[in-house]
Amino acid sequence: MIFRQEALEHYAGSNDEGSVLRIDSFWSRFAFWFLLSTFWTAFALALCVPLHRYARGPAVIRASKRMEVTTTESGTVIALSVHSGQWVKEGQVLVELDSAVQQQELARCEQDIEQQSLRLLRNLADPQARSLLPSLRAQQSLLQAQLARRSIRAQHAGQILDLHLRIGQRLSPGDVVVSLSSQDSFELLALLPGHARPAIQPGAPLRLELDGFHYLYLDSFVDSVSSEVIGPDAARRILGLQVADSLHIEGPVAVLRAQLHGTSFVYDDAHFRFFDGMRGRAELKTRTERALLVFVPGLREVFRHVFRRKLA
Repeated sequence: MIFRQEALEHYAGSNDEGSVLRIDSFWSRFAFWFLLSTFWTAFALALCVPLHRYARGPAVIRASKRMEVTTTESGTVIALSVHSGQWVKEGQVLVELDSAVQQQELARCEQDIEQQSLRLLRNLADPQARSLLPSLRAQQSLLQAQLARRSIRAQHAGQILDLHLRIGQRLSPGDVVVSLSSQDSFELLALLPGHARPAIQPGAPLRLELDGFHYLYLDSFVDSVSSEVIGPDAARRILGLQVADSLHIEGPVAVLRAQLHGTSFVYDDAHFRFFDGMRGRAELKTRTERALLVFVPGLREVFRHVFRRKLA
């Protein structure tokens, strides 16, 4: 027979009712309570667990106390006593300019002083020697000062960042010779998207990941933030053209400044120094929301309406 006996009896007009469909009671109860508990657990987590929103953007390490050392004399570079990255002391000679003319004039002046001094020793009443000696000594002091300025020295202790010249180069008064920074003056300049500017305040925690040092995070705090959102060209001027040319800046940005602690960092149990122009990615938390409001944005209006009614 290909048909069940119960089906044949039903179509033959039998009024007997069959038994109720039976399901294993243990697994049905287990599945029901499991699904119910899973739903309420997920709902509680979505209601209580916070989700953080972050703003990310490129960042550059710069020397905050950077000073450009310039020359007050014109001349040709004959010696470079330092190199990029070197630490120097206050008063240390950085660059020397040609000084043959000044040395000859100083030697001639000293010779004239010696001659007039001998004349005065032979005849204390010699009026010419008495009148010439004060002016010659004043000229000697002036020539010595000019000769000293041919050696350009560091005005304070620090690190040589850039050398802007070479041996044989001709300099004019006001030309930049070297860029010098103090020993603990590195700061972080970060470019975050302009839409995050309202949520950025001084003192907010900031995290930096340096390029080439994956999973190394340096924590700092925002010292200052630009009062306005600026375009890519203005941001490049703030960073400096040499650094900004290698950065890809899109759209309006807000510029943040944060002080870095110390002059080095540790990566894989090794110490590395900060250098002017190092790049990375900065990350800053802008706001925190409940997961439920992220997954169901329409609930924001519901909760806001309920909250207003309670205040009323």
